[in-house]
Amino acid sequence: MADKDDKKAAAADETKAAGKKAAPKAAAEKAAPKAEAKGDAPARAKKPANKGQVRKAAKKAVRKEAVKSGAKAAPKPRAKKAPKGDVVTVVQTGSSTRRPFDQQQTLVGLGLGRIGKRRELTDTPAVRGMIAKVAHLVRVEA
Repeated sequence: MADKDDKKAAAADETKAAGKKAAPKAAAEKAAPKAEAKGDAPARAKKPANKGQVRKAAKKAVRKEAVKSGAKAAPKPRAKKAPKGDVVTVVQTGSSTRRPFDQQQTLVGLGLGRIGKRRELTDTPAVRGMIAKVAHLVRVEA
């Protein structure tokens, strides 16, 4: 009886192994006739370059040209946004630690984050509402 059980187990192992090996072969056989039908090995089509890669390549080419010619590219001047209308200066006087999350985020929205930081903001109802929410943490200067 033990011999019969061993033979059955061995036969089951062989079929399992054959089934596992047969699946990749079957997939390869399915792919092979398609390639043969075309007459040559399948060639991958190149994907068109995305816009970001094209821009990077163009910038790189411009830099190389500038280096060859000896001219330095001038850095772009950063323009500060001038506040329109009335301006209110807000200074943070209290810490945001151990405060509710919405108050911490309000300070971030005002452009503050540490004690002593100062920001000039446009005097709008939205800014006034934010200041009112954290009035115990900030000082307003006209």
